[in-house]
Amino acid sequence: MTNETHRRNYILFLIAGSGLVTVARAMTLSSLAIKLQQSFGLGPAVIGAILGAGPLVGALVAPLAGAASDKVGCKAILTITLLSMALALIGMGIAETVLSFCLAQISGAAAVAVYEPISRATMSDSCPEQQRLKYFSWRYTAVNVGWAIGPLIGIAAGAASTFLFLVAGRPMRYLHLRCTCTRCL
Repeated sequence: MTNETHRRNYILFLIAGSGLVTVARAMTLSSLAIKLQQSFGLGPAVIGAILGAGPLVGALVAPLAGAASDKVGCKAILTITLLSMALALIGMGIAETVLSFCLAQISGAAAVAVYEPISRATMSDSCPEQQRLKYFSWRYTAVNVGWAIGPLIGIAAGAASTFLFLVAGRPMRYLHLRCTCTRCL
């Protein structure tokens, strides 16, 4: 396999990965509040605080992850974030206490906050300049399709069901990355 073919396959893998991550997020995000209310009897203010804590931690962690990606390599960071998302989704599905659910939700949101900018930067580094617009358009299409079909899959699986979170976490465990960005070549 030539280096260009490998690079193209890696870019397509990042596009598909972004779509899968979005489907998993959309499947579960729409039912997080329902699960917190039904499983733990929480009110709107506490649910809002729990759901807001994840993106807040993600916003604090993401810049540090970018620096770590430059030092360790994007492959390692992306692999860790995908595994973290899988474990977080599974953790939310099997959580029996508010604290364990909250920790899983925060770690999942932080992993997403790390995954997105690093995957975009890796994709940008891997794309030939004349094809970046095309590949980024495909990536955004995959993300938009994920947000469109994810909630529908979540509804079909049953809002707030344990099965929903376990199914969403499963594909993430099997994604293995072979980075071709300029930092990792």
